[in-house]
Amino acid sequence: MTRTNRPMLKKAAKAVQQSQYRLREANNKIIDLAKNAQPKSLSDYSFKNLNNKMKDLVNSATPGNLQDYSLNNLHEKAVTLFNETIPKKVEDMIYQGQTAQLELLNNAKALKDSIKQDLADAVGLTTSALQELNVGEQASSMMEQAGGLISQATQAGTQMMGMVPQILDSVGQLAQNLGGQTPSSGVEGATDSLGQGGGGTQTPATTDSPLPTTQTGSSPATNPTTTPTNDTVISSATPTSGITQTDEYSVTCYEADGWHKNYSSNPTKVASGTLQKEVHDKYVADGARYSKEGVAVLNVDGEDRYLVAVTPKYGKVGDKIDVVTADGTVIKCVVADEKGSDATHVDGHVDGGKVNIVELEVSTDVANTHIAPNGGHYNPGSPQWPLPWDATQDVVRIDNYGSIILK
Repeated sequence: MTRTNRPMLKKAAKAVQQSQYRLREANNKIIDLAKNAQPKSLSDYSFKNLNNKMKDLVNSATPGNLQDYSLNNLHEKAVTLFNETIPKKVEDMIYQGQTAQLELLNNAKALKDSIKQDLADAVGLTTSALQELNVGEQASSMMEQAGGLISQATQAGTQMMGMVPQILDSVGQLAQNLGGQTPSSGVEGATDSLGQGGGGTQTPATTDSPLPTTQTGSSPATNPTTTPTNDTVISSATPTSGITQTDEYSVTCYEADGWHKNYSSNPTKVASGTLQKEVHDKYVADGARYSKEGVAVLNVDGEDRYLVAVTPKYGKVGDKIDVVTADGTVIKCVVADEKGSDATHVDGHVDGGKVNIVELEVSTDVANTHIAPNGGHYNPGSPQWPLPWDATQDVVRIDNYGSIILK
């Protein structure tokens, strides 16, 4: 209920209460009238008083005219006195009572009419308050619908941005097919502005994110070559024969205050004295940033790398790794966590006959903008949550360059 509704409803309730009080008051007055309608002073005209008057009449008679006051005459004078006095007094009192009763009834009727008007006013106030409340609810519903449309527009914009790298790759492939050469520097520049192509140690430019992250960076570079340029590969590991990467990447919600399990707002602190804590401290010191897709990034040697989790087969926490996909894309990462016992395969989590090899550390807020109709969450790599690389490409190799902590 809005603030403007409350005074109107209080005023209506007060009007109803006053009307009920005035009805009770009118009823009590009518009862008093009925009690007081009988003549109060009829006793003044009792036969006792009449007898006293007759005595006075006898006493006032003189001996000369005593016969005029015979019992007959005395009786007649007494009757005359009674008829002239008693009925008139009683009639006057009854008339006065009827007049008072009529006046009170008229007052009661006026009071009743006034109460009816008060009740009508109270009903009007209540109706107005309810109408205003209904308008407020309609406005709230429209705001929710507008919020849903904004969310859909944001997801659509994010999906379109995710398609840009594929379009640029197609342009590059077309240029190679037509001219036998790589795309011009103008195309590469466009790719770099999206935080995509070109390897090396250049720090990607910061771009505004359409997603609700507090701090945003560009996407770490994905190098379309399979040969590392700056570091020496310590080890390489390939998925088990017959293993194919799922079309989507699993996630863990990763924030400055720790992990947020099950997409909740309640953090689980990173345990002190662990490699996970050392990586997390570096992440916080670097500004606790995310790519525009909502994946946590950490600047290592001048370039942003995604924070991920893999099984021990591919490296330990703190290792700098490059994930290579079937089309030659190199995804630059740092191992922030190790997949646990729920990863029942040596390569990762089994999902629908495939294996999820790489798990991304993501923003809780961004993950919660990708809600599926069934109440679950879409994963990165799905059409609803696109990534800068083609998520349908299998992971074919992971190159390990050693620890960024243990040097």
